[in-house]
Amino acid sequence: DTYRSPRLSLQEKQSVVCVVMAWFSCARGDKPGSSDNGCTMTADLNRQTREARESELKKMTLCEPCAGVQRNWRRAPGHAELEQGGNRQEDMRSDRHNKHKQSLVTITSYSCARCGTAWEYENNKANQQAGWSVVGR
Repeated sequence: DTYRSPRLSLQEKQSVVCVVMAWFSCARGDKPGSSDNGCTMTADLNRQTREARESELKKMTLCEPCAGVQRNWRRAPGHAELEQGGNRQEDMRSDRHNKHKQSLVTITSYSCARCGTAWEYENNKANQQAGWSVVGR
């Protein structure tokens, strides 16, 4: 028994080349879609993913209390039907080797009991535009 590789169509070969070129481009540190190699598969995939996420967020209908939550403003109140989930700490400084506690930011997840919307609250004292953001259903 000998192994025979499957025959690929021209389009499949181009797709394989495109993926390999995108991988090497990312390994070099290039931004996706920044190199002019004729391959836009990575950029197209990123665009499609972003459009799908934006479309999903547009489809979500928020209940009245959720619609009243002020987003992206630190210390803005939530509403009574938000149920607290877990929390995590993220390191927001550019130099991660500098171990100052002031750069750690707590992000707490919440879920609305009425409409099921998933929220996150970012408590970042250095960023006044942190605060509430919708992350999905």
